[in-house]
Amino acid sequence: DPAAAEPYLLLARVLSSLGRREEAAEVLARGVAHNPDDRLLRTAWARQLVALERYDQALEEFRELARRSPDDPEILFGYAMLATQEKRWDEARPLWQKLRATPRFANEATYFLGQVEEASGHPETAIGLYRSIHRGELQVDAAIRAAALIAKDPSRLADARRLLRDARKAFPKRAVDLYLAEAQLLAQNGADEAQVLGLYAEALKAHPDDTRLLYARGLYRSETGDYKGMEADFRRVLALEPDDADALNALGYMLAEQNVRLQEALGYIRKALRLRPDSPAIQDSMGWVLYRLGRLDEALAYLKRAYAKDPDPEIAAHLVEVLWARGRQQEARRLLEQALKAHPDDKGLQALRRRLQS
Repeated sequence: DPAAAEPYLLLARVLSSLGRREEAAEVLARGVAHNPDDRLLRTAWARQLVALERYDQALEEFRELARRSPDDPEILFGYAMLATQEKRWDEARPLWQKLRATPRFANEATYFLGQVEEASGHPETAIGLYRSIHRGELQVDAAIRAAALIAKDPSRLADARRLLRDARKAFPKRAVDLYLAEAQLLAQNGADEAQVLGLYAEALKAHPDDTRLLYARGLYRSETGDYKGMEADFRRVLALEPDDADALNALGYMLAEQNVRLQEALGYIRKALRLRPDSPAIQDSMGWVLYRLGRLDEALAYLKRAYAKDPDPEIAAHLVEVLWARGRQQEARRLLEQALKAHPDDKGLQALRRRLQS
């Protein structure tokens, strides 16, 4: 019976559970065509469009739902989330403002309105919104975002750190997240090594062998040129979690970057790639270690795959290097100029252009 919504919803659920999401979407579309006033059907259709990443179509459907049910918080929340995801700041803002008045979504609405204001270039408004969240675990994420904005003014770094420390006392279960955020703020603001490493030491004393802290400290040590310390941290992570793909990749990549123990580096990256075969970061590392080993054609294949998935400036630089080494200078120059157009301030790409021009 096309006039009844329930059969469409039921069939769509069954098809979705079987992984046949496109067919489920077609069923829901037919259901909406026959039952245009059924709120449940239209909501299910909108959510299915989101699941299929048909975001423009989903936005149209949520607009229609909100027009028909302007006071339904569930519909407004789904609409606001999608508008925010799609960076439709002016569309998302009034939705979050309205949802702040609903008891169920007040916290989330305040947090996401903060994100909208942050992205719209209103940092002080965003900070005020984040700091107005005084209940629930979302307070931690709000504190981290507020602290990052506050610390953009170096004279307010102490205020940012105080905010994170207060959150750490209030939410001891999220202490590691807050230590990581504080260490990142210190590093970004040019704090001396001893201060940053002192904070990591404090964090690891409170949370011994926490792999996220060890990994983050390893990355920081690699940035400061302390490769021995970096390797010790990554090895400790792998002793605790042998299948940690990020640590395997980081250790392999750093060895390749230093051009040392390349076969060992290849082993780490190969294992990381087995664990996460679709990761562009790990594909990039594989391309880079193969380049260091002189296996240029294999390196190119991995780097092209990585760059197709993630046109990151570092991946672009690696691909340019390998193309150049392969004798394909014109192609390398063209790619470098494209990458610089997309990332004009990237220091790595700028340095590479100077080197290739000299």
